[in-house]
Amino acid sequence: ILTKKVMVTYQLIFRHLFFSKHVERRLFATWLDHQSLQELDLRVVLKKTYLLRQRMLHFLQNFVYYMMFEVIEPNWHTLLQELKRCETVDDVITVHQRFLTSTEQEFLLTHRNLLKVLTKVMNTCLLFSEQMKRFMESAKIDDEFHTIATHERLKNNTATSTSSSPTKKSHTKNPSKNLQNHQKERHMRLRQLTKRMTFELTSKDAYPRMIKRFETVFDSQLSDFMELLKVTAEKGGGNAAAAGSVSATTGGGC
Repeated sequence: ILTKKVMVTYQLIFRHLFFSKHVERRLFATWLDHQSLQELDLRVVLKKTYLLRQRMLHFLQNFVYYMMFEVIEPNWHTLLQELKRCETVDDVITVHQRFLTSTEQEFLLTHRNLLKVLTKVMNTCLLFSEQMKRFMESAKIDDEFHTIATHERLKNNTATSTSSSPTKKSHTKNPSKNLQNHQKERHMRLRQLTKRMTFELTSKDAYPRMIKRFETVFDSQLSDFMELLKVTAEKGGGNAAAAGSVSATTGGGC
């Protein structure tokens, strides 16, 4: 049953699934990085970045969902039901081959042009996530937040040790005022970080130009993919049903 050809088919199916999942996780990691910027007033400056990331993540999540729950799961249940009715080894081989063929077609692995364009879309998403990671590292945002957190922790430890000392109680008669001072100092540091980030993002044209380039390439590739899906579904044939299902599932990414 598990011939060399069958094993190659399994390798193609799992490689395609795992790569798609890898790209999805990288985009989710980018989303987590962007969540760390919520305390900074950068919504206007990074609006296009957030929107592009969300569109990419939306497409990948929908496509992975399609493969997992609209292809593998129903095909697997069909395989189990058909195996119960098998009486000979040849029946088992036929049923198993039908399962692989159906999964391969619905994964778009039998349509070279669709697979080529889809791979381009995912590579663009992967490159975008890598660029965002480099941006976070070069801006040293994590280091800045770590510095702020360390400074606050030292302040809190100093205040705690002072309040527990009987000879220094006069300095901590108003704990709410100390808390307000800590909050003001934190807000001041966050404003300074926001100002620095805004200057770095707007003073040069490199970052906006990079995002615009990613946006243009992603829009073009996704448009080509969706158009090819539509044409394939209209033509009929072995890939028509799969193309129609993918188009319905991922259409919101456009």
